[in-house]
Amino acid sequence: MANKPTIIFSIAIGAAILQACSTQGGRAPVKPDNAPAVAKQSEPPTKAAAASIPHPGGKPAPAVEGEIKPVAKIPAVEPAPVAAPPVAPPAIARPSDPKIIVIPSGDDAANQQALGPFSAALSQDLTINQENLWERIRNGFNMPAVPGPVVAEYEQWYTARPDYLKRMVDRSKRYLHYIVEEVERRNMPTEIALLPMIESAFNPTAYSRSHASGIWQFIPSTGKYFGLQQNWWHDDRRDVIAATNAALDYLSKLYEMFGSWDLALAAYNSGEGTVSRAIARNAAKNLPTDYPSLNLPPETRHYLPKLQAVKNVVANPTLFGLELSEIPNEPYFTTVAAPQKIDVKVAAKLAEVPLEEFISLNPAFNRPMINSDGSRLLLLPVDKAEAFSTNLDNHKKPLASWRTYVARKGERLDKIAAKFGISTNQLREINGLSRRTTKASAGPLLVPLHLSRKTIVTESARVEAEKNKPATKSSMTKVVLATKEKSSARDAPSSRSKTPAASGPLAKAARQLLYIVQKGDTLFSISQRYNVTVAQLKSWNNLRSSRLSLGQKLVLKPGSGDVATSFLTVVLIL
Repeated sequence: MANKPTIIFSIAIGAAILQACSTQGGRAPVKPDNAPAVAKQSEPPTKAAAASIPHPGGKPAPAVEGEIKPVAKIPAVEPAPVAAPPVAPPAIARPSDPKIIVIPSGDDAANQQALGPFSAALSQDLTINQENLWERIRNGFNMPAVPGPVVAEYEQWYTARPDYLKRMVDRSKRYLHYIVEEVERRNMPTEIALLPMIESAFNPTAYSRSHASGIWQFIPSTGKYFGLQQNWWHDDRRDVIAATNAALDYLSKLYEMFGSWDLALAAYNSGEGTVSRAIARNAAKNLPTDYPSLNLPPETRHYLPKLQAVKNVVANPTLFGLELSEIPNEPYFTTVAAPQKIDVKVAAKLAEVPLEEFISLNPAFNRPMINSDGSRLLLLPVDKAEAFSTNLDNHKKPLASWRTYVARKGERLDKIAAKFGISTNQLREINGLSRRTTKASAGPLLVPLHLSRKTIVTESARVEAEKNKPATKSSMTKVVLATKEKSSARDAPSSRSKTPAASGPLAKAARQLLYIVQKGDTLFSISQRYNVTVAQLKSWNNLRSSRLSLGQKLVLKPGSGDVATSFLTVVLIL
């Protein structure tokens, strides 16, 4: 009895196929009395009536209704009586129809036999073109159309600027597949994936007058609210993965708050408070509170029409005389763990990608050196991740050519730049300082790993002179050099040293340093200045706490730290 519906379904399909092959053209297909009518599929939905994609807490748009045609009847074999009416088999979808997925129920073998040539098509997902990401995006459009002449104005704007559109599309190729994946995972309409086109034109380093940054244009406060770190080393508002997830989380929150995507997008642009107040004003006057009825700022009133124009161009570029280059429907990038310290240029070289490409995938880093605590990820093209790992394992040279220098408040930038053999403008640019800045604030600055040769020679002579002076109080400097005849094995440069072993008079004089604590010094500031750790300072000086006294002498062992400064750091505090 369980196979009775399948038998009936097989008879129905057989009759339909035989009728289709009949030489008597123009006759309507036939069906048994007990088989369901086969619906003629409607034309592909327009942009205003796209197939529905549900969203958590939201109501899907009504589906496009198909037209049912009456069919002629033929005598059918009378089935044996059953205890319950048979379950009707699903409507058959033509393999050429991209909008219907048919999933047969019941016995799989019987269904495949009944469907014959259609069974192969039913095992495939016919909703998307697996090769072109644009088709996947088009099939996911589900927001109602925005009417009005403003849409046409923006359509004309994009039509008149094909080069601008091409640059925007070229930039989007790196990020769009990941964004679509995340949008679909949250059951959002795929129009959301186009939002960076009107926010930033997919420029990962875009920065607005209101201090919004990244492809999703987060302002600092909203970015912090959604967990996007912003510090001296990196700004996660520009991180592709972190910012995308934060933006979609924010949009989901706004959709839950306002109940429609047009209001949610208006709030994303102008702030939820602006939209809430506009709704309250209309409600107080018994006016409609939908998006077109609200009195919103001009930029926000243009926000959705601009998105609608982009959507229209993507939906049918030939209609506007434009061409969208295809984007493969596959991941563009993958992630690898970032080394603790590595130059951006070195990372790009190890990944075998151009520097511009590396920065486009990793725009969050503020400095030419990546300083990671082990939690940072690097984005690399999918086909370059293996090369990066292999090259990193085989790389024997230093990964970083920069270090942090803890500047004292008021210290002149030109003096610092001269010590490290770079120009003052270079120092400003590397550290994000304005051209008018001439003195440093108390805090870290990024400087080259090595001192300039001129500085080394000059300071070497100064150290020798200080050595030969009588040890009087007036001649005491901040650093006193004490020679040691023996050095332990741990003081010798390791094979992974970032600088070659020292030689000459300066090396002899700098086997041990005595640092005299000055006003404002802390163990942390001293450790940063000498590129050693606080724990090392405590160990070398038998300190049980971090408290220091003015004039206190601290032993420094240059060979034990990150060799970036080692014996040469004397110049930093003379």
